[in-house]
Amino acid sequence: MAAARRLWEDALETEGRFDPRAWEELAKFYEHRARDLPKAREVTVTALARAERGERVGEETLAPLRHRLRRLERRLSRRAP
Repeated sequence: MAAARRLWEDALETEGRFDPRAWEELAKFYEHRARDLPKAREVTVTALARAERGERVGEETLAPLRHRLRRLERRLSRRAP
């Protein structure tokens, strides 16, 4: 589990350009494997900010990240006291 996380984190650091796959897979890891919804949300928000900040990505790239963010926020809101 930790090895997979390290691979995705390394991909984020070594990529010369924005690759949404690494960001999305890392968010999936935190959501489904580590069960760390706040961290999954943080990764997703960072990916969206980077993508929207001029990485020249299309809506087909942003849509899955936005969908993941909405789902994470719904799940997090259900956990709040």
